[in-house]
This record gives sequence, structure tokens and C-alpha cells, in this order.
Amino acid sequence: MKKLFKILFIIFILFILCLIISFAYQLYKDDKRHTAELEAMFDKYDKVKYLENKIDFKTATEHEKINFYIKDFLQKIHYLDNYPAKDIKKMKNIHGDINDFAETRFYLCNGDKYPDDKCEFFKLDKRLNLEYLINLGSKICNADTPMQNAQEIIDNDEILKIEPFYPFNEKYIIDENGKFLENFVYIGENKHILFSDFVFINKKVLKYHDTKNDIVIVSNIMFSWLLANAIVNKEISEFYVTHNLLTTNKKRFFEKTYGREYYFKYIPTNRSTLQNIVFNDFSYNGDYYYNAILEQYQTLKNNNFNKNLNLQGSSNTKN
Repeated sequence: MKKLFKILFIIFILFILCLIISFAYQLYKDDKRHTAELEAMFDKYDKVKYLENKIDFKTATEHEKINFYIKDFLQKIHYLDNYPAKDIKKMKNIHGDINDFAETRFYLCNGDKYPDDKCEFFKLDKRLNLEYLINLGSKICNADTPMQNAQEIIDNDEILKIEPFYPFNEKYIIDENGKFLENFVYIGENKHILFSDFVFINKKVLKYHDTKNDIVIVSNIMFSWLLANAIVNKEISEFYVTHNLLTTNKKRFFEKTYGREYYFKYIPTNRSTLQNIVFNDFSYNGDYYYNAILEQYQTLKNNNFNKNLNLQGSSNTKN
């Protein structure tokens, strides 16, 4: 009897082990399949978009290549907020959502409705610049508070009107010297990205940061903040605060921006995946990186940006 019990016990243990092994193997297979599905989704999207925007890199000019990389990047930014209902599950994985925000984002951004006014790029009037917003602020801001009808004035200002814009559908979005042909802003959920001024190629090899030859996008922080308050967030009180700092205590304003006058973001020329864009803000953070890019920008600015894209920056500078 004891012998039979021992045999049955061994069989039971072996059975449990088999179940554990089988379960572990199934988890492994599911994980591999899930990973493969994600990779296939990313690759499929990238491949489709690549084919849509395909250029012959062997014969393309530097100007055409730069336009391609920027448009590819912008299209991915747009798709990450504006996707069809069938892609909600995919977006949960891409964004790493744990609270099903991919579904909320789908409704907030109106899915892939086109044209649309939610989570979109918007074209800015070419007359709209920092000087214009400073002058506007002088008209609508009293000594202590904004005028009572300040928001109405902003809402009715023709130069502040914006319209949906799809830059990735344009043949070119920058000219041969890197200047944007149209100024525009991306307004998404809790974010805005300004595209104005000028782009250039980073020619410096930076320590611990493989960004040489990446495309640098420049935006003026003062202009960006005022624009966000006036158009993006429509916070007239914040517009007044920012305007007041810029006109009466610019030093204090720059204390808020750590002494920086510009935002420097970059677009990698290795064509980032969707997940890279989600989890990387592609900014030059830290004084070392910021100053290295600022030096190149100021050199170009002093030359009125009259350099061909493939010659911009200093090609032999190394840090």
C-alpha cells in the first residue's frame, strides 16, 4: 500500500511539474507572439509610410533628404494622436497605456477624422512673431491686469487665426537654406510644438549623445510661451504674466527658463520608431548639449542662414 501511495505521489508531482512547465512555455510563446505582433505593427506602419514618402537617396539632394526626414517625423507625431478605431489596441501597446488612455485619446482627438481641429498641426500667419505678440500685449494689458475685453480682442485678431495644416502632404516644408516655408504649431493633448524660424544640421560630435547630422529644430522660448497663452491654452491671465515679465523684468523670465532663449529639439536621421517618439522628447537637455547647439545656431544666425543645408554647422568641431 505504501509503495502504491509513493508511486501515485510521484506521478502527482510529475503531473504538477508538467503543468508548470506547460504553463511557463505557453507564457513564453504568448510573450514571443506578442512581441512579434508589436514589431510587425511598427514595421508595417513604418514601411507603409516610408513607401508613401519614398525618395531615391542615391540621387536626392540634401534639401530633399532633410524634407523627407522632417515630414516622416511629423507624420508619426500626427499618427500617434490621430488613429482609426481599429488601431486603439496597437496604440495601447505603443504608448504603454495602463489606464486605457489610448481609447480616451481616440475620442479627444476625433480619431483619424480629416480635416479636423483636434490634435492637429495649425498654420500660423507669417506676420505673427514675437514682436507682434509683445505689441499686442502692450495694447490689451493694463498696469496690473489684462483689459476686460482682452480675450475678445485676441479671438477677433485676424493675425492670430489658425487653420488646420498637414505639413507632411507638402512637397517641401523648408527652403534650401533651412527656413520653414510656412510656420505652424502642433496642438495635441497637453502639448504644443512650434515649428518656425529655421532648421539646421548638427555637425558636432557630442559626448554620450549620438546626434551628429541630426536635424535641429529651433524655436524662440519667448515666442512659444506667448503663443501658447494666446492661441493654444487661451489663458489670458498667463499671457499677461508672461508679457509683463518680458517687458519689465526679462531677467526674471529667463530665470524661469534657466537662462535659455531657445528650445532646441532634433529629428534623428535614422528614422525613429513610433515608440521612440513616445518615450523620447528629442531635446538637447543639459547645459553642455544646449550650449554646443546654441554656438552653431548663433554662427548661422550671424551669417543670415545663408548656407546650404549640407554645409551648416562646423563639420570639424568635436567635443
